Amino acid sequence: MKATLGLEQIGRGSPEVAEVYRDAAGILRHRKLPSRRDYAHANKRGTRGIYRWFVVEDGKLYCVRAQTGWTAWDTYYVTAREGAIERVEDWQEWVRNISASTS
Repeated sequence: MKATLGLEQIGRGSPEVAEVYRDAAGILRHRKLPSRRDYAHANKRGTRGIYRWFVVEDGKLYCVRAQTGWTAWDTYYVTAREGAIERVEDWQEWVRNISASTS
């Protein structure tokens, strides 16, 4: 199952979501996800209200870098379960359990 994660773009910054996975050599990697922009609630200058939407899959770990203000950023980890986004507090445990992936 998939879920969508919407993050506000403030000013010139751009939020990012990256899938955390292990490559064939067992090294942890981040793969940035593409996003779609939504201008439905944007102000005239485009400095507020633009949302970037990311599609995440159930059971995978994602690193989120989101803006909380003009110069403030928050980095955290999330996963999706049954179509709902859940914040992961113990991301190191998740990393230990991520199996090697060839993609």
